[in-house]
Amino acid sequence: MKSHNSAVLSAVLGLFVAAGTGRAAVVLSNTGQAVSDVDTVSEDHWLAAPFQTGANPSGYLFNSVTISLRGGSGMINNGGFSVAVWSNSSGVPGAVISGGSLSGVSDPSSTGLFSYTASAATLSPSTTYWVVASVPSGPGSVYQWTYAGSLAQNFSEPGWSIDGQFAYRTGSIWIAQDSLEAPFMMSIEATAVPEPAEFASIAGIAGMLVAGWMRRRRQV
Repeated sequence: MKSHNSAVLSAVLGLFVAAGTGRAAVVLSNTGQAVSDVDTVSEDHWLAAPFQTGANPSGYLFNSVTISLRGGSGMINNGGFSVAVWSNSSGVPGAVISGGSLSGVSDPSSTGLFSYTASAATLSPSTTYWVVASVPSGPGSVYQWTYAGSLAQNFSEPGWSIDGQFAYRTGSIWIAQDSLEAPFMMSIEATAVPEPAEFASIAGIAGMLVAGWMRRRRQV
């Protein structure tokens, strides 16, 4: 009986965990494209790349972004490199969203893909956000974010997109630029938040499992 009880409890909990957290997956990526060139990230030259979310009515949990960086000539590796997700404000980055300060390598000194993860960041549907790469005052570091030569994407869920615009910040001023169809290279992982109707359906299934379990207990 104990093993049966555990199995029922595990099944019920599993249903709610699945409904509540979904499954993290790549929703947008252009990191498989050919590198066209690079732009520098430094304390007086932050870079930002915009992306558009899909139309899931309940929004998304932002899991991580992976960006393509180039090492070698032109880099000064003193650390301090960071990545965050910012809101949109009239076509330029506005402010870091709640939970949008990401965790990852602070000194990505080699050429490759580097992932930066969130702990509890949510994204609204059909909304523009910005991935911002920065170096704070002091380290004097310079890093290089690669960009592709076209708007081609290796993968995108419906509604998700990367466009050819970018922004850079000098001092405290953001300036938007059209990159002539040469977007910065990145890959985004997110989880669609289930709609309330899905939770209601899961609750109904869980209720049937519990009712069946209780009937069996009475019969024993």
